[in-house]
Amino acid sequence: SCPEGDWRRRSCGRCKKVKETGNGAMCLESSAGSLSYLGCCVAKISGVEYWNESCMAFGRVGTTCSSALEHILQTMREAGPSLAWQAARPAGTNLKLSGEVLVDCSSDACNNITKDKVLDPRTRLPTDTPVCPVAESNKVGISCFEGPWEVTAVKDPYLECQAGQNRWNFCLNTKTFNGRPFIRCCTFLYLNALDRRECRFLGLPGGSCERYIGLLQANLSSNRYTKISQPLVLNSCEGDLCNNPLDPGLGCLDKVVKAPAATLRDRLNAPP
Repeated sequence: SCPEGDWRRRSCGRCKKVKETGNGAMCLESSAGSLSYLGCCVAKISGVEYWNESCMAFGRVGTTCSSALEHILQTMREAGPSLAWQAARPAGTNLKLSGEVLVDCSSDACNNITKDKVLDPRTRLPTDTPVCPVAESNKVGISCFEGPWEVTAVKDPYLECQAGQNRWNFCLNTKTFNGRPFIRCCTFLYLNALDRRECRFLGLPGGSCERYIGLLQANLSSNRYTKISQPLVLNSCEGDLCNNPLDPGLGCLDKVVKAPAATLRDRLNAPP
């Protein structure tokens, strides 16, 4: 399958080679590192954060797709849920990742992801629910300021902001990098590891800004070089660009750089 990224659930631009199938484009690969694939697989995975269910096409270097799938699930479990997902789910709940092999075959490109629909258990007629949900979200997402770049470590806004959209030293994004649309924008104020005032602006695909900043503080506290203290939610809102850093009461005016070096080319190319 195409990997997530580029503000999409599936980004085939990240594949070395792409093949068009009846259910969209897919990566076409013949090996994992120096090991050639001995077979091809499709699995349905449940308990995936945000999407809940998803299908994945992959190759196997061992004898069965079941063992390859278990390795994939173990890698996902070890990575753990994202902060945004932890902020969105009820406290105390855990993702229960599981998978089911749908295809195990051994000919070239034999593992296309099906477009079939789930059958109604009573009528045995197709429903509107796909067996393999792999489509992008049909929600646009609200646009949020994300930055400043000095905090979020953005070096090239043309590549690291969604569609290159930016204003001042902030990205203007409507989704997470893996394609989850924002429903809320946040503005945070806290003291960084040097006890200096720092602001952070971001969008969330779910949950509350209050819960997110608490989780972020806990996540960064294990390293004295990244820890933050005295976090405060300045703004939690649900409209396009509602977390404006120049908002007199809810922004951080002194953190805005109106002519950042990273976008110098725009100003050089602007008409006189």
